[in-house]
Amino acid sequence: MAKRSRSASSASSSSFASSTPSTSSDAKRRKKEKKKKSKKSKKEKKKRKKEKRGEKKREKKEKKRKQAEEAEREQQQQQQQEEEKRIAALHLQQQEEQEQQEKLEKQQKAQKMAPMTPEEYAKQQAQVREVVDPIDGRIRLVKGTGEIIERIVSRDQHLSINKQATRGDAAYYASHSLKK
Repeated sequence: MAKRSRSASSASSSSFASSTPSTSSDAKRRKKEKKKKSKKSKKEKKKRKKEKRGEKKREKKEKKRKQAEEAEREQQQQQQQEEEKRIAALHLQQQEEQEQQEKLEKQQKAQKMAPMTPEEYAKQQAQVREVVDPIDGRIRLVKGTGEIIERIVSRDQHLSINKQATRGDAAYYASHSLKK
């Protein structure tokens, strides 16, 4: 303001000479102010641009994060559905197996109640197995129904079988008589 008052006072004494310097200083001042304003506005624009970029980046990151979460949720849902399907299939399979087992049991009960056919009896009697007697160590031939069959052996084999059986009997009775 001080400059204006001087320029105004000098303008009255010499209007042409004093008006030129004041206008040039005013123009410089206006230029400086304009530059400051333009710099400020440029800085503000850059700041706004930077903020917008930052916001866009944040939005992109947020969008990616949401997509990743959604994909993960979908994957978990799929896994859960697959697990439920497996459980349901397993449950169905167990039910089917149980039903088959019940059918088999019913058939077996029905067969036990019915008399044997001659073919079944012949098949059962044809099965002969060797059974070791745990008490005396003798080996016996047993038919399918539990009937004991004698084996034809030579005299020497007969003596060795009797010796082995006698030893087995002696060991068995000795161990049991000592316990009492």
